[in-house]
Amino acid sequence: MTDRTPEEEAKALYDREVAAIETLVRVAEVLGLRDRVETFPEQATAAYGAFHSEQEALQREIGGEPDPEQRRILELRKGIEVAEYMAITSQRLANLDRLMSGRYDTPGAALDEDRANAYREQASDLRDEREALLSERLARDAAADAQRVRAIPSTSGSRTTNLATRKSRTLGRAVSNG
Repeated sequence: MTDRTPEEEAKALYDREVAAIETLVRVAEVLGLRDRVETFPEQATAAYGAFHSEQEALQREIGGEPDPEQRRILELRKGIEVAEYMAITSQRLANLDRLMSGRYDTPGAALDEDRANAYREQASDLRDEREALLSERLARDAAADAQRVRAIPSTSGSRTTNLATRKSRTLGRAVSNG
């Protein structure tokens, strides 16, 4: 990983992937196998284009989000998606290197494999952080809902029936009927 932004790193990986695929296509052409690999460059371009468009849309959503906590959750999602894209692309580059060299243990493939693993770990760490934030938010929302339910006055005279009790009874019936 470098000092470049995640977007710059993704673009650099895409450029490397296209160059490797173009080399593979030239080799396949010499071997008479061009028809089997000629769509690879278009597939890589389409994948990068879709990734880039999704990242731009997510950045606009982040920019328009007024809630700092929700904005952080969206930023983590964006980071996860970048790391996953980078891991997948790095793994493809390792595989292309192996395919073109005819060897499994090339230094380039090992380097790309290490990068793929580092990006997978980064995505996992970001996913854990996002899940923790979402769990905290869910617990806080549940506590706030419980407070609101307790504040609802009873409509059945002296009985203290509330929404939570009704939900519990309904859920109990649903479970016993299910």
